[in-house]
Amino acid sequence: MAERMGSLEYQNIKKFENNHWWYVTTHRAVERELCRLTPNSKVLDAGCESGGLLDLLRERFQVNGFDAPIYAVRAVCERKDLSNKITQGLIETIPAKNGQFHVVTSIDVIYHLKVKSERRALMEIHRILKPGGYLELQVPAFEFLRGGPDRVVHTRKRHTKSEIGGLLQEMGYKIVMIRYWYP
Repeated sequence: MAERMGSLEYQNIKKFENNHWWYVTTHRAVERELCRLTPNSKVLDAGCESGGLLDLLRERFQVNGFDAPIYAVRAVCERKDLSNKITQGLIETIPAKNGQFHVVTSIDVIYHLKVKSERRALMEIHRILKPGGYLELQVPAFEFLRGGPDRVVHTRKRHTKSEIGGLLQEMGYKIVMIRYWYP
């Protein structure tokens, strides 16, 4: 049943991500952060859902993505010109070579119930980043905000800035900016 609910949720994401405020705002914020990159920089969307962010970024960058559920991969493949940019994979064993990407985006992925180790996921992202590359990471904040949507999207943990910042520093990342968003 949980797998079926997940499939239905991905269908909803695909249906609404181009006009729902949350997706539009999140994707535009990522796009703004990446504007300082050289055109054709290599960007990986780790946990790309149905491909909305890939679709937005592909005009300027060399984009690739992966997600674990096959129905997410199929949803991306339905987008024009993205079928050869997507693979199926797990964030703890990223299907990419060492030092391959300038940027990895990971929007609301490492908090998921199916991610067994946030540390392993962050180590994998670090492995595939080029020297000087960076991670654009988003996770849900504050356990006291846990609610119904967390059950639908299988939230394992919500973080504070100090928790996620400490974890990133422990994994060898240099933090450029960390903030709460969507007040």
